[in-house]
Amino acid sequence: MKSELPHFTPFDNPAAHAGPLSRRLTHLYLIFFNLKLLFFPSSLCADWTMGSIPLVASWIDSRNLQTFSAFVLLFVVGVRSIHPRTPRKQALSLMMGLSLMVFPFIPASNLFFYVGFVVAERVLYIPSLGFCLLIGLGFQNICRALSAPGTSSSSARRTSCRKGCPPVLLLFVLAVFACKTVRRNYDWADEYSLFTSAVRVNQHNAKLWNNVGHALEARNNYSEALHFFQKAVEAQPNDMGAHINVGRTFVNLGLYKEAEAAYTRALDYFPKPRKGMTYHTRVSPKDLTVFINLANLLVKDQNRLEEADALLRRAISLREDYVDAYQNRGSLLVRLQRFSEAEQMYRAGLKHQPTNAALLYNLGVVLLETNRTEEAYLNFHKALFYEPGHEQTKFVLAASYADTSDPQLREKARLLYEELSQGDFDPVRVHFGLALLYSDASDFETAIKHYNTVLKHEATHRSSLFNLALMYNNELRQPLSAIPLLKQLIESHPSHTKSYLLLGDIELSVRKNPTEARRLFEKAVSLEPGNLQARHNLCVSIVDSGDLVGGERCLVEAARLATDKDHYIFKHLSIVRARLTASAGTPRSPSEDKDDS
Repeated sequence: MKSELPHFTPFDNPAAHAGPLSRRLTHLYLIFFNLKLLFFPSSLCADWTMGSIPLVASWIDSRNLQTFSAFVLLFVVGVRSIHPRTPRKQALSLMMGLSLMVFPFIPASNLFFYVGFVVAERVLYIPSLGFCLLIGLGFQNICRALSAPGTSSSSARRTSCRKGCPPVLLLFVLAVFACKTVRRNYDWADEYSLFTSAVRVNQHNAKLWNNVGHALEARNNYSEALHFFQKAVEAQPNDMGAHINVGRTFVNLGLYKEAEAAYTRALDYFPKPRKGMTYHTRVSPKDLTVFINLANLLVKDQNRLEEADALLRRAISLREDYVDAYQNRGSLLVRLQRFSEAEQMYRAGLKHQPTNAALLYNLGVVLLETNRTEEAYLNFHKALFYEPGHEQTKFVLAASYADTSDPQLREKARLLYEELSQGDFDPVRVHFGLALLYSDASDFETAIKHYNTVLKHEATHRSSLFNLALMYNNELRQPLSAIPLLKQLIESHPSHTKSYLLLGDIELSVRKNPTEARRLFEKAVSLEPGNLQARHNLCVSIVDSGDLVGGERCLVEAARLATDKDHYIFKHLSIVRARLTASAGTPRSPSEDKDDS
């Protein structure tokens, strides 16, 4: 606390921020309001902040009479407790009851310092003990007064009747209160029922409408949640949180233009800097999320990245310890390829939160991008030290280790991947990384197992389908097992050139089907006209189909694209020219390189 009282906003306790007259009259009226809750606990509400109770603005407000009556009642009870004619035992009981009501309530009365609420039913817990004691004393006095003996038989009958009325009335009140308690328990069943019961009592409190919206949002019921968030805006138009909630719900509904408009309205309630003037204000991190949310909306449009950057810079200027703004701006700068500035953002954020694993992770990623590998590793290890379960760090560290040729680092990569595979972190990327490692280690059986795990989660995963087919064809010498994988790959990724080349090679070399091979190679050439390997294999398939003239013409065209290093093109061309009536050469296999994308 640093020897300071907590700071509350006008939404928490509006009267505390009103003028002197309105502030005092409203706080005095709250004493009557709390007494009313003790006498008639029917309109109960989970939250009485914001606009729940309108301010008492002047002396002519009729509620001042209610305030006066409350003080008269308390004054009468107080006088009765010290009156000489009051029996000592009863006087002590009255003083005890009044003390239990008044003294525990003083801290919540705004008398000595302001509190962060208007009315809080919870602060009436101990005062209710004193209230019950006073009610009991009153009941006792009524019973004594009604039990005074009469002189006649008819008077005795009336006395007997009067004596029976108070217990019956008390039992009735207790029964009603008990039923109210049971009914109220159902209101507290969950957040939704609690806050919907509250808005039935109090429709001027934006916080209650927001809380109902949050409860529905947690159930993914965004359309209905939007209705309640909009009601919150109606109840309190200057509540930034309500506008932020509306914008976020529009995003969840895919209505981005409406979301941007809602966020922009929220920004209107931030103080506007004026040239040559200095102002001081307290800004809640919760309100600053509007800058993050709007920036995340703008980055969906590549042409508005600078606008998003300006928003994040403004958020940092409003609150220099707002770490989320540093983190989001760093990510945006990485996207803009401004790595040096991104590094500065992450380091600035770490000054405020040096143990933030997400910041350390992002800084490590930037350092990797700028080829400072050892420094990146240091930050990754720090992130894991402060948050051992930070899965993103483990994955990037594993991927970086796997890209090296150091056997020890590759073994560390395998262990990290295996650890991640036991959790819920992106099983596709984790098992694909393991498959590559085991494949490089010639443990093809385990590699196949991990490729199949990837395909179980994502049946059309391009790299897994191709690498698995390549493994069956090259390492395991089972080319026929590769065919269904390649056909599935072509069906889901019809522009994947390598698939046509490998399948064409199998059709030509294994199944001896030059016609089908030619069709596949023609498709590969149409996708990549400058792919020399595809053209060469097309030429070989033409020759193998018996069309030596067409094969020669094809090889001549391929030779125009070839360089001196592509000697196999010229060699095959000379063979075809020399042996127009002989058998053709065999096609080259597609690239031996795995698809690591």
